[in-house]
Amino acid sequence: MLQPKVSYKRHRYPSSVIAHAVWLYIRFPLSLRLVEEMLLERGIVVSYETIRCWAKKFGPDYAGLGRERKTLIAERVFHVNRIKGLLFTQGIRDYQPVNRDRRQRLEELRTGDGRPLSKHLKGEICRELDRLELLLTQIKAVEAERDALIVQETPETPKEATALLGIKGIGPEFATILYTEGLFRHFDNRRQIASYAGLAPSPWQSGNVNRE
Repeated sequence: MLQPKVSYKRHRYPSSVIAHAVWLYIRFPLSLRLVEEMLLERGIVVSYETIRCWAKKFGPDYAGLGRERKTLIAERVFHVNRIKGLLFTQGIRDYQPVNRDRRQRLEELRTGDGRPLSKHLKGEICRELDRLELLLTQIKAVEAERDALIVQETPETPKEATALLGIKGIGPEFATILYTEGLFRHFDNRRQIASYAGLAPSPWQSGNVNRE
């Protein structure tokens, strides 16, 4: 069950500003003053002391979810590798435990010499899949709670940021980065956009090296 959303009531700044400031401080190795300067660049005047108070109040929720997700991901990798290792000993290399058809594919598997899986091995893999499916459900719940903290849909939330979520392949975390770190900037041409995104090389000179 998801926990209630963090309440930003009785705060001077919009919830989107508070959430983004705390997220920057928790997610990246930034000092309070650096976060203050990043917000100032966007026209948001807030002191680093205020950001410190926000981080102290709201930070544990962000950090706790991050640590929990990291632990769950590590456990998922363990069980996936365990299943693949068991099947590898039978000459099976193309089974993907995280796919939705994992149960159906398990029934269809044959060993390297064409035999069906033994009852004992299939039972062990089924138990591993039970644990894996529980982990996948927990990861999904944690990510949904994290996304609720990152993207606060309030009247002051820019419509552009919300519209990004409608694009397939863009989640709340990347939408937040894209809007707050990129879309507020002005670009004169396509090369500047590509350079900002790291898709175009930038000329530089160092000693006898001159690269265009």
